[in-house]
Amino acid sequence: MHRLDAYAHASRLRHVHPLNKFAFALTVIALCLVLDRPAVSAAALLWMAGLSLLWGGATPGFVLRLLAAEGLFLALSVVAVAVQIGPVGQGGGWSATVTPASLAQAGALLLRAFACASAMNFLALTTPILELAAAQRFRAPAALLDVTLVMYRYVFLLLETLMRMQRAQESRNGYASWSATMRSAASLGSQLFAASWRSGQRMEMALQARGYEGGALPMLAPTYTLSWAWLAVACLVLATLLGLAHL
Repeated sequence: MHRLDAYAHASRLRHVHPLNKFAFALTVIALCLVLDRPAVSAAALLWMAGLSLLWGGATPGFVLRLLAAEGLFLALSVVAVAVQIGPVGQGGGWSATVTPASLAQAGALLLRAFACASAMNFLALTTPILELAAAQRFRAPAALLDVTLVMYRYVFLLLETLMRMQRAQESRNGYASWSATMRSAASLGSQLFAASWRSGQRMEMALQARGYEGGALPMLAPTYTLSWAWLAVACLVLATLLGLAHL
């Protein structure tokens, strides 16, 4: 997650308004779901991954690992579509069958889910979470934005606490054997909540020390520029997806 946030802050598309990128990614997802064509899903996957790499600035290895992690959950979710389970005759038995039609349906569903995930990855790799404040233009509740930003920071606190505790255990040979690994994992799980709770309390004290009394968190308003190149590429992507739907 640290690298994801770092790529978002260093992206060459950061100057584009986040609402424009959000609308673009949402439109791509909507086209993949509504058109329901494998060619459209494959083109959307390639376009969004290519934009994240060539224009967003992400490295191929990181994008592939991100898609692989998402693909593991997506592949497990389509198993129920590929494998059909039903009763056999009148004997009361059950059987699991795989047909070419079910495999094709599962493959199309997996490809469509990959395309939608790639669109969300593009948004995450080019838009820092702090720029969610731009959602106030859509009259989003200030309390919702506050909770989102604070919880996002709390996730980083939790990860930092986890890594510090894990490094301390490794320095004491806490993972030298299988039994030591189990003991270290149990200790880590039991102490992580208490340590992260203390980190959260310190973060709350830091907010109060800076005069925060609730409401919208004050922050500098970012500036954005109109990019005709971005507009042209976005139109080209959408036109490509719409064109493939008629083939």
